Amino acid sequence: RSSNNNLASLYVSNGTLNPGFGRDITNYTMDVPFEVAHLDLQAIAEDPKAAVYINNPDLISEEITNVEITVVAENGNSKVYVISVKRGKDPSLPLSTNNYLASLSVNVGMLSPAFDKEKLNYAVYLPYEINTINIDVQVEDTKYAKIEKIENNNLSIGNNLFKYIVTAEDGSKRTYTVTVVRNKSMDSIKVTENTYLKSLVLGKGSL
Repeated sequence: RSSNNNLASLYVSNGTLNPGFGRDITNYTMDVPFEVAHLDLQAIAEDPKAAVYINNPDLISEEITNVEITVVAENGNSKVYVISVKRGKDPSLPLSTNNYLASLSVNVGMLSPAFDKEKLNYAVYLPYEINTINIDVQVEDTKYAKIEKIENNNLSIGNNLFKYIVTAEDGSKRTYTVTVVRNKSMDSIKVTENTYLKSLVLGKGSL
């Protein structure tokens, strides 16, 4: 019996396969607008004796749904082609305004003050010996918000400014800043040996 479980063609009338169809390519992706709630597809097997089964569920808004096409050869061997379809957002829904960070942490030193999503400015004080820092930030709205990072992990002596700009789906922005202060080397600091008092004044009496 034939073992041919390949598709000869796979066509979707209301979407575009990525990559384009190839009989040896079994995984595809596709983005469709919200208006597309169900794929209109046609799948034809290379071998007319093979059976084609299509699991074509309804698409869920803003989520990825796997549409599966299973080809069963005459000898029973099967091959599954999968189209991962992401459906767009309902245009009638309002845009998210969430431009907050959910967390902000450092791998060295201590953040001052402690993180609060409403507070925008922070500082970290480091000794001279530490010349790099990793700052981890996570947005609160993981679905829509985007974050731009302006940072330089090669710390210079003095103030080093790190910025994290969170942009909500509606375009509104919120900027968090972390000033990393790296101290001077102790070798560059002159320590005085002067042990004299500058003045000594009595409240009563005289010296």
